[in-house]
Amino acid sequence: MSETVIVVIAGVGGAWLMTFVLRLVNLLIPHGVRVPLILAQVVHHYLNGAPFYDIKHKNAYGHAIHLSVGVFFAFCYSWLWRRDIGGFTLEDILLFGLVNGLVGMAGWFVFLRATYEPEQVSENAFFPVIVIAHVPFALGVTVIYFGLWSSIHG
Repeated sequence: MSETVIVVIAGVGGAWLMTFVLRLVNLLIPHGVRVPLILAQVVHHYLNGAPFYDIKHKNAYGHAIHLSVGVFFAFCYSWLWRRDIGGFTLEDILLFGLVNGLVGMAGWFVFLRATYEPEQVSENAFFPVIVIAHVPFALGVTVIYFGLWSSIHG
């Protein structure tokens, strides 16, 4: 299995774990943080009526975008790990997750300002949760990546 395949699997797994944690958060706070749904609504806002856009797949588009971003960040992690920056420690997972969360929060801030902001986005809840939710993402990416890497390369 190539490193690219490992990184893709780790990125998808990390994004899935983050989405699962966000679903638990959605049970606790009124506005929730439904990242794939928000992405789907933004896509729908801009692409509704386009010949290649089909509304019945709106949520699938949102999930695909979210997973793709997760894979992108997993490639960033892998790039750092190949340069001996960070690794399979709790401190590194927390650091990667929090830094990734701050980058994600900044990205969402710019994205929502530059595009369409769905009404259910409560920024007071959304941005802090986004930062914290990247810690489980980093945990998922790290455990999957190093687990697959060590099982293949001994």
